[in-house]
Amino acid sequence: MEDPSAWRTRVHGGPECMEDPSARRTRVQGGPECTEDPSARRTRVHGGPECREDPSARRTRVQGGPECREDPSAGRTRVHGGPECREDPSARRTRVQGGPECTEDPSAGRTRVHGGPECTEDPSARRTRVQGGPECTEDPSAGRTRVQGGPECREDPSARRTRVQGGPECTEDPSAGRTRVHGGPECRGPECRTRVHGGPECREDPSARRTRVQGGPKCREDPSADRR
Repeated sequence: MEDPSAWRTRVHGGPECMEDPSARRTRVQGGPECTEDPSARRTRVHGGPECREDPSARRTRVQGGPECREDPSAGRTRVHGGPECREDPSARRTRVQGGPECTEDPSAGRTRVHGGPECTEDPSARRTRVQGGPECTEDPSAGRTRVQGGPECREDPSARRTRVQGGPECTEDPSAGRTRVHGGPECRGPECRTRVHGGPECREDPSARRTRVQGGPKCREDPSADRR
């Protein structure tokens, strides 16, 4: 048993574990009998297929099986789960991690999508990111945009401080300030105080400032680069 009056109480255990419903920011980790107070703010549940969480809690999280649900009205809500996970399209800065059915509102500011081949993101969102399969695309006009993924990924050469991590087709603009490249053959990057770790054929522009490249065995670093 645990003191019902304790704040931020935790329970780690098996079936039958209980926690004080009045505790704020309570957590439960355990088996199918674990329950948590629906009135607790910022509550979390880590468990099996029977886990439930209060729909009224703000910034709530659920990690678990196919029965886990989260309130679509909660601000900045997150869902980590299986193919049935859903998130409120009206929530700002929302994130979805999951299966092929996960979707996100393209109108949300600074939205992100981590998912399968059907994931899409609003091209008008600034500082947007996409991580995923071959169909993921990002707006080249977005400021400081990033792309992490497979073939076909592209990034706007005019964006400053841009980064690309990915396959052999990923390229980055050598004229961008403080740009970095992590990737395969044909990668290019720029700057002073430059560093190179890695892969075949990778080269770096000695005139660029503070750029780094990580690649294969033919990487070299410019000995003339200074620390201006």
